[in-house]
Amino acid sequence: MRKGDFPSGRFISNAQFSEYICFCRARVLCFSRLWMLNLHYQKNIPPMKIFSTECGDLQTKLKKLNNENNTLKTDLLRLAEECQNIEMENSSIKVDLKELYGEELTSILENDQVEDGHSGVLNPERLDSGEGENKIRDCSGGSNSVSDGYQCCGLRLEHVNGNRTEC
Repeated sequence: MRKGDFPSGRFISNAQFSEYICFCRARVLCFSRLWMLNLHYQKNIPPMKIFSTECGDLQTKLKKLNNENNTLKTDLLRLAEECQNIEMENSSIKVDLKELYGEELTSILENDQVEDGHSGVLNPERLDSGEGENKIRDCSGGSNSVSDGYQCCGLRLEHVNGNRTEC
């Protein structure tokens, strides 16, 4: 800077110049805020009403967000309780299945896997009739594959009375 560039006519460092610029910006912001307050004052709106309106809007938003937060907390607690009830119900069903069909079947159903890694379909007629062992039928190999009187339809297993049926 040259002499005379600064209002006092003396040389200043860059740090002092930066500080002066910040001071000038703060004064501009302060004056613009005062100018706005003056406009509101000229329109017979007291300055405190401006700030109270802004605060009122923020308080309204805060109340809405608190209400939404409380609603979400309530929903989360309800869902956690429902999940716990379902887990308890599932464990009691597993116990019933163990009693009815044995340990091996329930372990297969828990893993939802057959020996080759595909999910299988339970053959209820074999379980009820007592023929053979408890079997899992694999219907993942494609539809319309017929064996032992059963036809795979997608992942469903249907009994066939001698004729092939369309799924």
